[in-house]
Amino acid sequence: KYDLILMDINLPDMSGKDVTRAIREMPDYIDTPIIAVTAHAIKSEIEGIMSSGITALVTKPINQAELISVINKHLSG
Repeated sequence: KYDLILMDINLPDMSGKDVTRAIREMPDYIDTPIIAVTAHAIKSEIEGIMSSGITALVTKPINQAELISVINKHLSG
């Protein structure tokens, strides 16, 4: 069982939103933090990403300090 999942939104065969929805159906991962990493920073796109079950979102280009902060926040909760 994973403590945290990093999810890219643009995957080759299935969107990260669809993968997140599938993960959320697994009993062991209902509450596992899923952090999306994406270049899609448009407000309407962010709303769609978050509604898929994503816990937090970090936009590309990745700011290393921000990513570490978000990971630490959700691992210490």
